[in-house]
Amino acid sequence: MLHTVLFASIPAPYPRAQLLTQPNTSDIVKMLYLIQFFMILSDADIKKAMEDGQISVKPLFPNAVQPASIDLHLDRYFLIFDTSYHHVIDIKNPVDDLMREIEINDERPFVLHPGEFALGSTFEEVGVADDMVGRLEGKSSLGRLGIIIHATAGYLDPGNKLHMTLELHNIGTLPVKLYYKMPIAQMSFSPLSSRAEKPYGIKANSKYFGASKPQASAMYRDFIQEKPVVAAAPILSVPQPETSFTPEAKPLVTEMQSGPTPISEILKEKSEAAVRPKTRATLIPPLL
Repeated sequence: MLHTVLFASIPAPYPRAQLLTQPNTSDIVKMLYLIQFFMILSDADIKKAMEDGQISVKPLFPNAVQPASIDLHLDRYFLIFDTSYHHVIDIKNPVDDLMREIEINDERPFVLHPGEFALGSTFEEVGVADDMVGRLEGKSSLGRLGIIIHATAGYLDPGNKLHMTLELHNIGTLPVKLYYKMPIAQMSFSPLSSRAEKPYGIKANSKYFGASKPQASAMYRDFIQEKPVVAAAPILSVPQPETSFTPEAKPLVTEMQSGPTPISEILKEKSEAAVRPKTRATLIPPLL
């Protein structure tokens, strides 16, 4: 009861961060303000956030909204590592050619064998505003079968919208069939203390923004360093030595420097007369 009364003193629905800087704000109110950002939205708050545009889930299946999450379903596309031609992963290089795509349908399930790993994705496109985050969680029923739906990539950054990637792994002892559009995961949501200054998608290293299908790791991009921009050296004007021309060549040089007449025509018409030195004809006396 005390918690409810104290919490009601904070402006709804999501207080502004400036509340912490107010000198008359009590320590208890500050503590409650911070605590709420470790909280998960309830079904009522999820619905309200969807109405306000802070959360988007398309399509939204009937009864998908759970007490503190939204159920997500399995899409038809998968990526698996091709171990027939590759034996090691170099994270400094692209790995797209190391994986091959598999597509399933209503009649053809995806079989995940013990110890195997595959990338999948959710059928729904999930998005959050720049003041909200999402967390991808597994389903208890699948966990009891030994199916892990994500290893580390369970975080939906502020401002991102995509089909969530599933890092599927079978830690059980028997193969498990996974069917198209079956319930595969659930998504919970939490508000931020303030809007992100650089939401996902605006950042330069937003590798998977708006993904519609499973994508191979793009970690190699973290090793690409931008080359520093080097200013071009100034062009120095080098004084040219004076050149002396013969009287015959000066008219040609003058026309080449100032006249609009093409140089090729000048050379064609006057090269023999002006550039080449004149030679005197030698008369050979007739033979007697």
